[in-house]
Amino acid sequence: NDLKEFVAKAHKVTKDEIDNLKLKHGQEDFEAALTKYVGQRIVDMSASGADTKAIYDAMVEMYKKQPNLDIRTSTSMNNQAYSTPIPIAFLAGKLARVTASTKVYEPTAGNGLLTITASPQNVLAVEMDTRRAANLKIMEFMVKQGDATKAVENGLIKNEWPDAVLANPPFGPLDEDARVDGYLIRSIDHLIAAKALAVLPANGRAVLILAANAKEGVIPNKDMAFLNWLYGRYNVADHFEVNGELYRRQGASWPIRVIVIAGRYDSNNVGPKTGEVKRVNDFDGLYERFTEAFQNSERVLVGASGTFDASGRKGADAGGLPVGDGAEAGASGGEGQPGGLGDSQVDAGSVGDTDTDTGQSGVS
Repeated sequence: NDLKEFVAKAHKVTKDEIDNLKLKHGQEDFEAALTKYVGQRIVDMSASGADTKAIYDAMVEMYKKQPNLDIRTSTSMNNQAYSTPIPIAFLAGKLARVTASTKVYEPTAGNGLLTITASPQNVLAVEMDTRRAANLKIMEFMVKQGDATKAVENGLIKNEWPDAVLANPPFGPLDEDARVDGYLIRSIDHLIAAKALAVLPANGRAVLILAANAKEGVIPNKDMAFLNWLYGRYNVADHFEVNGELYRRQGASWPIRVIVIAGRYDSNNVGPKTGEVKRVNDFDGLYERFTEAFQNSERVLVGASGTFDASGRKGADAGGLPVGDGAEAGASGGEGQPGGLGDSQVDAGSVGDTDTDTGQSGVS
């Protein structure tokens, strides 16, 4: 009803004259207005001396008061187009150390909600939907309309352009399996994330919001190959899950996993086992988990574990040294199979994994 009142006022009609299509269009425009308002609110609160916790609390209160954005059309359902709740978006930007001067790549930008800690002029936003792309242009984002899985191939973004990647792509199975560095990729969110990370410089940061399993901490077979690839190619500084109930006002309630990346770092690390990744169930717990993740991601690791430069010494780029003052050299940090797993491992079937294919997108 709150959303219908917003749309009725915008169109200067009665609520009874609002059909589902007008309501969906109004929902998209509301999200765009929310992006602009919340972004400015963060700037103003920061300028007045508010700390991260105070701003986060304000985001939670705003989120609890917003209309339920649960209007769906066949197009939005097909695209799995559900935007990021503002408290989660705020913390994601903080974990990626995004500021007004940070160059951000958002491969499935929606109406821009995931980038509320950034300056729109410094965000390269790829978006397929025409209305959402138009909203982004009005807000002065750098907008490229197209397919995020082909953004590099189609010249929508250049390698090593962004300082950070913020991504909350659609969830669900690919029509056809793909491969990244030989690893089998079965899910659209995994493919888009991998393609987006490819344009990061070695010392870049990223926060990925991807589909979790319905059951806490379960790593289904179809996710293992992607996570093994990710952990072996990047410094995964933290990884936790969030209860889907925190997403409900955006029209979806599937649990998500939040993955924090701090640098490109080749190692023998592999993804987590079932039971190792814990789930946050409320907004208070989310902030507590954020503070832990922020500390865990202070250092950016670049290079490779156990490699040497031409002089035989471990170097900042070749030896897995952290980027930052006074930081000590990092190490591989885990046992397990090295990067290139054989097909007998990465092609493990998806028996019992259908849960994650019914989830929402997180198109930002």
